[in-house]
Order: sequence, then C-alpha cells, then structure tokens
Amino acid sequence: MKMRRLVRDERGQGAMEYLMTYGWAILVVMIVGVVLWRMGVFSPPTGRGTSGFSEVKAVDFTLSTAGTGTVEIMNGAGVRIAVNSATITPESPSGMTNCTCNTTALTSLGAGSKGSIPITGCKTGGAAVGDSYKYTLAVSFNNTATGVMHTSTGKIWGTFE
Repeated sequence: MKMRRLVRDERGQGAMEYLMTYGWAILVVMIVGVVLWRMGVFSPPTGRGTSGFSEVKAVDFTLSTAGTGTVEIMNGAGVRIAVNSATITPESPSGMTNCTCNTTALTSLGAGSKGSIPITGCKTGGAAVGDSYKYTLAVSFNNTATGVMHTSTGKIWGTFE
C-alpha cells in the first residue's frame, strides 16, 4: 500500500513540474508579446517612412492624388554613381499603377550627395488627400569608378497630399 502512494505522489510531482515549466515559458512569451505590441511592431506604418534600402536611399518623397510628386535620394554608396533608372511599383491601396520616373537629371551623384527624381503618371485609384500608400522603389545605378551596375530596392510609404 505504501508503494502505491509513493508512485501517485511522484506522478503528481511530475505533473506539477511540467505545468510550472510550461507556465513560465508561456508567461515569458506573453510579456515579450506585450512589449512588442507597446513598441508598435504590430501596428501599420503611419506618416512617411522608408525601409530596406542599401547603397542609394530614399530620404524624402511626396505624392499627390493627381499622380505626381518627387523622390529625393541620397548616395550612400561611398563613391560617385550615375543613376540609370528608377521604378516605383504600388503595393497598396488597390487600383494604383506603376509610376514614371525621370532620372535624366541625375547623371552623376557624388558620395553623400542628394538628388531629386520627378514622378509622374501614377494612377492613384481614386485616393483622396490623407489616404495612405505604400510603394516599392528600385533605383538602378552604375558605380562610375568600376562601371558595375547595382540596384537598391526598398519600401516608401506615406499619405497622399
């Protein structure tokens, strides 16, 4: 009889250890989730912003509901570059089309310098002033010292002006 009681107590202790171990793990995951939520990681982007660029970065941009605007880029490659082309493709909202980018004025950008790319021909899908947008911007450029072609791609988002 005493043997039976001992086995039952050991199973109870094992169950308690199991619950305590997983309980602490679940508590830690919940705390991390709350911290990330409070930091805004799960919130959609607001205002204007950029992400994901490498050598050439978008530092400022505007887009009107008429489908025109500008993207100001900065040469972060560390060498003089020649911008060949820029492509802007929409991600949201639906109903938008690719934009036309005029890069002829950016024949040469020194290291750390900025240049402006005019944007035209964006079909904004009936968006109103204040509606948000998100585009992918790809800038193709040559390193003028080596002649090697590169592409810097990233996301830009903001609200229509």
